[in-house]
Amino acid sequence: MRFSLDAIGIPYEVVAAIDVNPIVNKIYQYNFGSQGHSQKNILSFTTDDIENMKLDIITMSPPCQPFTRVGLQKDIEDARSISFFCTS
Repeated sequence: MRFSLDAIGIPYEVVAAIDVNPIVNKIYQYNFGSQGHSQKNILSFTTDDIENMKLDIITMSPPCQPFTRVGLQKDIEDARSISFFCTS
């Protein structure tokens, strides 16, 4: 998503970069540095956590594994797809 913002020329400041996968995190840090970077599950954020970041925009790349043809093809039954659905 960061490359997309760069490509269209929108000025931005990265407040946080989060991923649960340690390999993905190493790649991100190699390319962009570690400022604002955290390794955690986005589901662990509270409303206060998000509000305290004073965000104008959130970009994200949702997990694709539940929906790929090569994977287990569990679709919405895969626990990794929970972030797509309202639980209340």
